[in-house]
Amino acid sequence: GVGTSTYSSPELAGGGARYDAKVDMFALGVVMVELLCPFDTRSERAHVLHAVRTAVAQHPPPPAPPHLPAALSSPGTPRAPSPDASPVPARDAPEADAPA
Repeated sequence: GVGTSTYSSPELAGGGARYDAKVDMFALGVVMVELLCPFDTRSERAHVLHAVRTAVAQHPPPPAPPHLPAALSSPGTPRAPSPDASPVPARDAPEADAPA
């Protein structure tokens, strides 16, 4: 698998789902919880993130409303952007090993 168990969705962790945009959305949600909820200890972080995972697993989100455009209700397969579409041309991008 890709990533760490902390950020993988309950469906993916259980082996019953395929990797798609919903998995990425769950990981983003975990990151948002980490950013918005300051944790004093690693134990507190683990407890809160376990509670989030349990709540999501027990109460999956409802289906999208019928008036929502299909493109929004089913995110589909994520696609990597073309290197040509990068906002910074490769020749202008900072080197990863350059001193700051």
